[in-house]
Amino acid sequence: MSGPRITTQRSRPLAVGMSEPELLINQLIQDEVWLDAEGRVHRIEDMRTGHIVNSVAYVQRRAAEIETLAAVGRALDGDLVLDEPRWSAAEPMRWLNGLPAMRKFKAVLLARGEEVAW
Repeated sequence: MSGPRITTQRSRPLAVGMSEPELLINQLIQDEVWLDAEGRVHRIEDMRTGHIVNSVAYVQRRAAEIETLAAVGRALDGDLVLDEPRWSAAEPMRWLNGLPAMRKFKAVLLARGEEVAW
C-alpha cells in the first residue's frame, strides 16, 4: 500500500490504496472512526443518526461480498486476521453485524433511543 495512511489508535490503516471492499473490511474491524464516501473521517460517536443508518444499510447490502473477501483473506494486503468468529456463507449478516464497527453503530443508535432491528 502506498501513499498516506489514516490510522486509528489500533494502528490499522483505514484508507488510501485499497479497493472499496478492502476499505469496508478495514473500517469494520475497528470501532473508532468511519470514512465517508467523500473521504472525510468521522468519529462514530459524533456521526449523525441518519449517517449511521445509511452507512449500516450500505454495508449490509454488501454483506456477502465483504464476508467472502474476508474469508479468502484478500483484504489488508492479504493479511486479514479477525478475532470475531466466521459464520458460514449462509450467515454473512450475522457475521457482519458482529464486527466492531457494526456493534459500535448499534450501541450509538441504542444510546440515542433509536430502534435497531439487526
